[in-house]
Amino acid sequence: MPNENLDKTKEITIEFFEKMTLPIEIESCKTEGQLLKVALLSSDAQTLIGYQGSNLADIQSLLARILRKKIDQEIILDIDINGYKNDKEQRFCDLAQDTADEVVSTGREKALFPMNAFERRIIHTELAKRNDVKTESIGEGDDRKVKVIPA
Repeated sequence: MPNENLDKTKEITIEFFEKMTLPIEIESCKTEGQLLKVALLSSDAQTLIGYQGSNLADIQSLLARILRKKIDQEIILDIDINGYKNDKEQRFCDLAQDTADEVVSTGREKALFPMNAFERRIIHTELAKRNDVKTESIGEGDDRKVKVIPA
């Protein structure tokens, strides 16, 4: 992404949250190909994140549409507020490794609790690094979960 678009992205993001009357500060804004990662700080993080990140997902989707239209560039937006996503990702990586260790030691597969696509992707990605287990998604809709299987 050209620097002028990155600067414009920051301005649009700040304006977006100002109009919502929710204070934010941009901690970092960087691109990795089409992926635009924006880390925000806010004293009202709980409101912005919502229950299990539902508000954050909605904000991210809406802001991504606005940015694509205003900067006329295809982007994939990833917003993190006060490190919420990083912390969540680390917890799910730890869960994946602990579950894999259990599956290997018992020799029995284990299905985890229902998760959204973001959470399942973390588990699959983390365990793809190991050759002693494999994963698969099972279930439908809101009941979809990851099963960890000995290899």
